[in-house]
Amino acid sequence: MRLNILWLFLIIASLNCSASRVIDNFNRDWRYESGDVAGAEHPDFNDSDWQHIGLPHSFSTPYFLSTDFYEGYGWYRKNFKVDKKELEGVLSLDFDGVFQEAEIYVNGQKAGVHRGGYTGFNVDMTPFLHEGDNVVAVRVNNLWRPTLAPRGGEHVFSGGIYRNVRLVKSSPVHVAWYGVGVPAVSRHRSTLMLNWPIREPRKVNTPLSRF
Repeated sequence: MRLNILWLFLIIASLNCSASRVIDNFNRDWRYESGDVAGAEHPDFNDSDWQHIGLPHSFSTPYFLSTDFYEGYGWYRKNFKVDKKELEGVLSLDFDGVFQEAEIYVNGQKAGVHRGGYTGFNVDMTPFLHEGDNVVAVRVNNLWRPTLAPRGGEHVFSGGIYRNVRLVKSSPVHVAWYGVGVPAVSRHRSTLMLNWPIREPRKVNTPLSRF
């Protein structure tokens, strides 16, 4: 049994080494606006008068000290650059927690949706990116949802991107988010399950206007 576990760790370590993976902090230089702002997902939307914030962030600011509890929508936007080499791999965002529903837009296109304020999630941005300037926009709400638990007890219900966000740059073949599992273990045999997303490297065309 101990030998099987050792082999398991060796396999996972070798996979991580064979696939390039760079993780960058994505918490800085966001813009935030309270309310459900029409058109905020579009890359050319003017957010110059929005609050300049960093993550983690709460609808109720300062966190835990606000006299009023805001329930509704909030928008987050961030500009970032992507170079031609990075587009040959996979670029995704890892969210540690958003309360409680999040819609993620990349350059005006919906890249993912997550429901549940206490679980992390991953969004693949690769199909929506281009060389140069890019914009990610996140529409968040903390509206009452009886089907999303827990909604009682000593839990935080303030909306927002209240945990860290990371930009993950991976090679086209890599171990997926929560992609390693051990569904069966016994004294004589163990089963290792791997989820390997494989994305064909795409051709990157540089607009003539950039020359």
